[in-house]
Amino acid sequence: MVTLNLECNGISAEGAKALAQSPVLTKLEYLNLVDNRAGDEGAWAIANSDNLSNLTYLHLGGNRVKSEEAKAALKNSSKLSKLEKLKVF
Repeated sequence: MVTLNLECNGISAEGAKALAQSPVLTKLEYLNLVDNRAGDEGAWAIANSDNLSNLTYLHLGGNRVKSEEAKAALKNSSKLSKLEKLKVF
């Protein structure tokens, strides 16, 4: 399993966008972004990412994702079709 643990790294919305756009992460299956600052904007970027389509696990707890729309975008994303476990609070 290809994993990336970026817990508590101060990742902002811009950082989450950069991750979402990175062609290096196309094989990534497990992404832990606990306790960063991605926010709603970062959640939207991840939900709409073509490069994160192999994710089976995504943990965005403690990222200030507040809007129900952003949470729904993650849960219902056609781009994240392999996602089995999503944690966002």
